[in-house]
Amino acid sequence: SVYAYRTNFHNRLQQVTSGSIVNPVSTVANVGGVTMNGVDAGLTVMPVKGLSLYNSISYNHATYDNNVTETGTTYHIKGQQIVAYPRFMYKASLAYEWQNFSAHLDTQFLGTRNYSYTGDMKIPSYWIETLGARYRFGNLGKYSKSLNFVQNLTFEFNVYNLTNTKYISTMGETGIPMSGDYQSFLVGAPRQYYGTLKAEF
Repeated sequence: SVYAYRTNFHNRLQQVTSGSIVNPVSTVANVGGVTMNGVDAGLTVMPVKGLSLYNSISYNHATYDNNVTETGTTYHIKGQQIVAYPRFMYKASLAYEWQNFSAHLDTQFLGTRNYSYTGDMKIPSYWIETLGARYRFGNLGKYSKSLNFVQNLTFEFNVYNLTNTKYISTMGETGIPMSGDYQSFLVGAPRQYYGTLKAEF
């Protein structure tokens, strides 16, 4: 699947923050127009039974149309990518299923994001991977009649952030500045392990 789009925003209102990180001052500013051109594409390949490889790519060129003047200062944001939004994203998933067993390996790339409206501070891009497996035991009555009350038993195990990548997940928690470093973001979670046991009674 492939599709392209174009969106034009007029009089875009966005939150702008100034002041110190412990005493922020946030205002809503009219940053003018925003022109957004993008393409999304997705492809799934199934070379053999039970094995699938999914890929998706997103390219979004979203820039401000005008410079902004605040309290007598002109900020040159025209042509800059909109804040907190990457221009390029990629996702892939390799999955395999055989009888009651299934496993998957997912990867995601998030491109560089503007941290300020002028683009003088940026959040680095990153890759992150997730690995998971699942086994369906089904109804335990087939193993022992005394366990017939346990239905659809399933065990899952997942590893998030497989390579323990250090990255910034959420940004602008206390606002986004016109320019400069405001130190307002959340660090992404480190490698984590999840085990789940599900059953019906």
